[in-house]
Amino acid sequence: MSNGEKVKSVAICENCDQPSPVRIWPDGTVRPIGGKRRCCSESSYRVVENEPPAEFADD
Repeated sequence: MSNGEKVKSVAICENCDQPSPVRIWPDGTVRPIGGKRRCCSESSYRVVENEPPAEFADD
């Protein structure tokens, strides 16, 4: 996080494995975008970082 600003990212819910848009705060707190509405009752997320782009094979 540069300059102490919050950043947008994608995270996976630790309980149901659903992706969710999140903001990561300068203190490392991860919060879903859109308020406190979550995919399930779990409030723990695994941030998806530096995933390589998908590659498509020619048929």
